[in-house]
Amino acid sequence: FGGLDAAHEVAVAMVDSKIVYPLEGFEDKTIMAVVYEHGTGEWSTNGPFEGELVFERKDPSQWYWVSVIETNTVSGETTEIQANWFHL
Repeated sequence: FGGLDAAHEVAVAMVDSKIVYPLEGFEDKTIMAVVYEHGTGEWSTNGPFEGELVFERKDPSQWYWVSVIETNTVSGETTEIQANWFHL
């Protein structure tokens, strides 16, 4: 305007994607999740979780395999309680 230029720097960032799944009835248990990201072939272990399972910063265009595992803190016994694919 009037021969003058103006510039303004803008930062663009991905907004975190979050999945929350409430946990009830798991007293004396440790809850962990093993996650496989189909797009990258990477595995990760998440947790321990208390009260709710929370997965953050997941790409909405990807599929994930999640295996939820409980470990009895008294006996040490580990059991897979759910496993399934999810997509945001």
